[in-house]
Amino acid sequence: MRLEQLLKGLEFRLLRGEDNTEIRDIKYDSRRVEKGDAFICIRGEKDEGSRYIPQAFKRGAAAVVLEKGCPMGELPEKITAVEVESARRAMALMSAEYFGHPAGRLKLIGITGTKGKTTTAYILRNILMKSGKKTGLMGTVEIIAGDEAFSSVNTTPESYDIHRYLKKMADKGCAYAVMEVSSQGIKMERTGGMNFDYGVFTNLSPDHIGPGEHSSFREYAECKRKFFRSCATGVFNADDERSGFVSGGSSCGKVFFSLKGKGDINGEDIRLFTDGGALAAEFDLRGLAEFRARINMPGTFSVYNSLGAAGVCILEGVDEEHIKEGLETAEVRGRSEMIPVPGCLGAVIDYAHNEVSVRSILKTLREYGPERIIAVFGCGGNRPAMRREAMGEAVGELADLSIVTCDNPRFEALEEINRDIIRGLRKKGADYRQIDDRREAIEYAVAHAGAGDLIAVLGKGHENYMEIQGKRQIFSDKETLERIAESGGNLSES
Repeated sequence: MRLEQLLKGLEFRLLRGEDNTEIRDIKYDSRRVEKGDAFICIRGEKDEGSRYIPQAFKRGAAAVVLEKGCPMGELPEKITAVEVESARRAMALMSAEYFGHPAGRLKLIGITGTKGKTTTAYILRNILMKSGKKTGLMGTVEIIAGDEAFSSVNTTPESYDIHRYLKKMADKGCAYAVMEVSSQGIKMERTGGMNFDYGVFTNLSPDHIGPGEHSSFREYAECKRKFFRSCATGVFNADDERSGFVSGGSSCGKVFFSLKGKGDINGEDIRLFTDGGALAAEFDLRGLAEFRARINMPGTFSVYNSLGAAGVCILEGVDEEHIKEGLETAEVRGRSEMIPVPGCLGAVIDYAHNEVSVRSILKTLREYGPERIIAVFGCGGNRPAMRREAMGEAVGELADLSIVTCDNPRFEALEEINRDIIRGLRKKGADYRQIDDRREAIEYAVAHAGAGDLIAVLGKGHENYMEIQGKRQIFSDKETLERIAESGGNLSES
């Protein structure tokens, strides 16, 4: 494909060379460049990105796409260089062109919000699949294209990868694609140029604010608001206090869901219950459709996620029975996932890794009336210290026994991370233990849990690794608990 075709629809300035240069592929990582590729030089948080250009050309790049103001440096004579206003925007539009605009072959559904994106995405996909509509998925846990599954790096992949996966979905016969759309994905133009048939707003609370993320809560909220300008129809949580702000920034069609009778779709008469070790909820759906439904996930927040997913499916004309079946059979790895454990009510694995999500899951578990909640948790390294102290306060307030442990310390000393957490725990006068080895921490929780207790293992969810000093070591909360369960709770055998 010629460079001029890839640049179609983009304003650009040819700095040198020919815009009819033949391009083999597009690369945004100089280490992966091959002969004939176009290298997109993306400006980072700490550098211009231009220092990677020599490596790209050494590996055979035929062209470079630079952001305005980015120094080009000395290039070989036969190299083509193009300047654009935004390299990230250019990559998004060029990738769509390169892969033949696969988004146009699918109905696109994007889900954004602070909490609930992953669960809502899985519920929505499950309903569509139950109704016979083949649906791809892109999000935090994995990417599913037909019968293939791929591991995820980011909640919302880079734009090149988005279009690569969308093409796989379309080629595999998918009619729909459900995507988690993160604020970082919006800010970094990963979804640039894409038009969504539906967007779902789950909720909004302060998060992802700090170096390398968002400069302020206002910027974070603006990214959520901006997303709906690319949606034909938005499905919004009317009960969130910032719903009006998020929904007010676009001319898309608007449908609201609520547990307080404020929506076009409402959840009423909620009953939380346990069934065969599962923590479940059932509710009446009222408004655009009317029936009673069940979700085998805990708490009222699962009902909110169900309403957002069901709302899209109702608008798409999915019948009541398939919506009910899709809700009841939906499962999400590492999101309120119940693992039977001998000697107690069970253990819940959840990805909750900030104050808001931790408060949400622990309050939800409390609604089921356990005698005690034993929480096993840590905090990731190279993240703001205030976030850790807030996590400690939240767990200290809502759990009966807190076990502080390791959770992806990255390049930071574990003792410093846990010191910040413990500061928050002590503020609440919490009963806590510090057990740095996560496997031992989980074993301690099981050994000290009584028949009426619930264990909450928080922070890692679906992850199957522990990141320490730039290396990922194999570790899974779920596998650890399953080994304990298989041994009948005999920890010496697990």
